[in-house]
Amino acid sequence: MTSTALVITDTNGEKNDFKTFLTNRNIKADSHSNTSTAFEAFRTKRYRYVLVSMDNLHENPIEIIANIRRIETELGLQPTRLLAGGHHGQPSDTEMKEYQICGLIRFHHM
Repeated sequence: MTSTALVITDTNGEKNDFKTFLTNRNIKADSHSNTSTAFEAFRTKRYRYVLVSMDNLHENPIEIIANIRRIETELGLQPTRLLAGGHHGQPSDTEMKEYQICGLIRFHHM
């Protein structure tokens, strides 16, 4: 059975980077470029992972992560494995602990 990850990014380049990363690990990507559809999907489906781009152009990625954690609390869910990724941005050590971000994915292009 293939695991599924919710991917939240508003840039096409990162969407492709995340998809490649997940495909190489036999994980299906459910990509969303806006938070309203992403949050609705998170409320109605169960994901093994959530990946949030730290380079989102239109919305603050830490606020996106905080909202995912709030939805989990509202629904009585255990924290989902959450990964932050991107080319430039990354959460602080404090944010990593506060929001239980379990890992970082860094993308580098030549």
